[in-house]
Amino acid sequence: MVLLISFSGSLAFRLSIPVVAYHVREELAASAFIVGLTTTAYFIMRAFSASISGEVIARLRDYRRLSLVGFLVSALVVLAYIYSYNWIIVIVLRLMQGFLAGLMWIPLQYAVSVYSRESWRGRAYAFYFLVGAIGAQIANVVYALMEAYGALAILALSSVLYLVSAALVYSIPLPKTTITKPNRSTAKTKEGMELRRFLPVFLAGFMVSFTLSIYYGDIPYVYVRETLGLTRQDTALVLAVTGFIGLGLSLIASHIADRYPDKPLLEFVVALVPLALLLICFGRLWLVIIGFSLLTVVSRVFTPLSRRVVTVSSSDPGRAVGYLNASSNIGMAIGFAYVGYMYDVLGIKMNIAGYDVLALPIALLPISIVSLILTFYLSSKYRTR
Repeated sequence: MVLLISFSGSLAFRLSIPVVAYHVREELAASAFIVGLTTTAYFIMRAFSASISGEVIARLRDYRRLSLVGFLVSALVVLAYIYSYNWIIVIVLRLMQGFLAGLMWIPLQYAVSVYSRESWRGRAYAFYFLVGAIGAQIANVVYALMEAYGALAILALSSVLYLVSAALVYSIPLPKTTITKPNRSTAKTKEGMELRRFLPVFLAGFMVSFTLSIYYGDIPYVYVRETLGLTRQDTALVLAVTGFIGLGLSLIASHIADRYPDKPLLEFVVALVPLALLLICFGRLWLVIIGFSLLTVVSRVFTPLSRRVVTVSSSDPGRAVGYLNASSNIGMAIGFAYVGYMYDVLGIKMNIAGYDVLALPIALLPISIVSLILTFYLSSKYRTR
């Protein structure tokens, strides 16, 4: 049931993204920085909310209430975009969506940990994120098919899907065993030890998420449409194709991840990021598709793998997942603002050694190299298996 909610909830959210992106960029005539800022607002508040959810789960027996509230209120918030007549209102709505997202998703990720055996936990998280990713890519196809019907119809469908997700939440059974609370005399010591222990994981999540900001949120719809000169529908379909190709490749990587040590896989996957950025910078449609597909692989492998590391090794998986989500969301938030600003400053192309290349991937390349170095440190610091 958690997998079904992952699908319907991801589909609901991603349906609204291109609607908002094009509304802000083309109808409100906002800069790319403002487009990026709308997604930054979402991830900042989601990071804050994720930390709260991680703490609350450790103390709340019926953790499903957090998800229920998140889905129900999101069904109302998404409809409010139709009345946003300036970008400030859009950012406020994105802040609300971000806070609600932390309430929705952290309890579900905790449920994956509770109901999966340790030996299967990596695979369980991989399936959870895979199903959500499929929902997100199908959202691009649905958007392309419904674009002619207007923003209201698309947002109304998004709202209905949030309600469906809310209805499914209470079909998740509660764990038979209650959550044990740590002894208060040792709680602070243990928490401090775990924070230091997982700091490289949190930092890696931050840096990888920062680099992947060119691929997530509102920016890709604007960036791909303007750099390749595509229609709104074709842009959504291109992103859907890259997503599905990347998901297929990530299934192979996940299969390998369950049978071989994490260390070489983690290093290899993150090494794909600078390669993907180099492919995208040439500005050819087929190279952009390959580049974005590789970024999908990075996201779909690194995300469940990092969560498996912290949940298997942590005495409090709910709090650990909350902190990891928070660090990743902060990385995304800063990354979106950076990507939008650099797009405004550098424009579409720049000349390097006599060759015209897309400027934005080049601006992210140094960050991707830092991510790779940090991941090598992470894999040498911890033996996850």
